[in-house]
Amino acid sequence: MKQFLSNTKENWILKTVLLTYLLFIVSMFFISKETMRESSRNSGDLPFFLMFIFVITFAPITEEFIFRGFFIKKNWIRLLICIIFPFFLYFYIKDNYGIAVKSILLVCSIILSVLSFYNNRNYNKYFFIFIVILSATLFSLAHYQGSDFMQFNTAIFALSQFAFGLLSTWVIVNFGIFKSILMHVLHNFILISIAFFGYQFVDESIILIDNNDVKVEWQQVAILNSNSSNVTRAKNQLKIQNLNLKDAIKFIIIEDSLKSKIKINDFYYKYNITITSKTEKLENDEIIEVFSKISSKNDD
Repeated sequence: MKQFLSNTKENWILKTVLLTYLLFIVSMFFISKETMRESSRNSGDLPFFLMFIFVITFAPITEEFIFRGFFIKKNWIRLLICIIFPFFLYFYIKDNYGIAVKSILLVCSIILSVLSFYNNRNYNKYFFIFIVILSATLFSLAHYQGSDFMQFNTAIFALSQFAFGLLSTWVIVNFGIFKSILMHVLHNFILISIAFFGYQFVDESIILIDNNDVKVEWQQVAILNSNSSNVTRAKNQLKIQNLNLKDAIKFIIIEDSLKSKIKINDFYYKYNITITSKTEKLENDEIIEVFSKISSKNDD
């Protein structure tokens, strides 16, 4: 290991990576599973398998060039990245933060671009350190939303993204952009494969909820199965088959004002659900309460 590191440069980055990951791992012992699921990283607009393809192909290539392009040896690529980086960052964060935070991040992106361009021509060690830290910070923040930083249990995940940004920088400085892309692909593949196994191999036990207003029978089902997906709604009953809660809400067509009341901690789990009202009509408020309870059961 010593011989290997003796042939690499900027090893302070690697030491910072190890310390950051260590801090992240220690912090994981102090947060609950329930609040872990509240991170915006657990939600998404793409179907899971399109997301799978996206995160192991398009995302690693674009993110390595955009966020780590400042460290590529070819001058024309560095110059191009300096020009387009603020625009790319705005595209990444435009729906994630309020106007004040977006403005600050965009100013930081311009500072990063200008300083990187200057440092490419007039190298300064301390400017380089600042560029490395700032690029990894913006890389991390671009993957989250403002709501994630409202509590420690979700904000802490930004540390792992920051550490990975630093690690990718160290790889590209020593081994080039192609190796950093390969590492990014492998990193994303491992993470999303773990998520897939969690969604595929679920406990399919049938669970009953019976109270004064409704009777509910539900079970999780594998994300990849041969059953068809459908929703059947009668006056006093709702049947959902092989759907995640987000798509089920679309089929039911609950009013937008009510959708905000539904707390779904993970968009990709699939369910079979039957809700039967003990009164003449099944109300949307009762459906919302059931969906929220089912989602929260995944945290037990």
